[in-house]
Amino acid sequence: MKDTIICYSEIDNSYYVAKKIAKSQEHDNIFALKDINDSLEVPERLGFVLPLVVGEEEQKIKDKIREIFKKFKNLENLKYVYIITTSEIKNYSWFHIRFEAILTEFGVATTYSNNIKMKTNYYEMKNKNNEIENKINLIFNEVKEEKYKLPKMRVFTRLSTNISYIIAKNKITKTQRK
Repeated sequence: MKDTIICYSEIDNSYYVAKKIAKSQEHDNIFALKDINDSLEVPERLGFVLPLVVGEEEQKIKDKIREIFKKFKNLENLKYVYIITTSEIKNYSWFHIRFEAILTEFGVATTYSNNIKMKTNYYEMKNKNNEIENKINLIFNEVKEEKYKLPKMRVFTRLSTNISYIIAKNKITKTQRK
């Protein structure tokens, strides 16, 4: 299997993006994070499309990703790993660092990372549809070409990541309460 996308989506934003990327790569190998089983083969290109989440939900995603990599017997075929996040916030570097920490436990590194700023509200998302579609097109072209891209990090990466995480956690928590 050449391409596989693993997706976690509660409100279909991430699934929408995963479908678009899969279609551009001319495959339909999209697996819901919760449905991964032992039969998943190690692909050449593995994509994760996830929402930016914090707290208990973030921990569930991390645990499930660890389970997936523990099931993989041999990672030699894995050449390109990308993560696309969907969120209402722009700064996603804190999530990338936390995600990367999981992958390094298994000797894997992300080669591409990007974020699509999407509203959770359907009305607001519909109004920003052209902007979202343009970003998705950019991402799937870069992934198709196997470009190397990681989130921009500031000089004090660890400190700024922790601050960004706290800010994002507060924003996401407030959004979830609405």
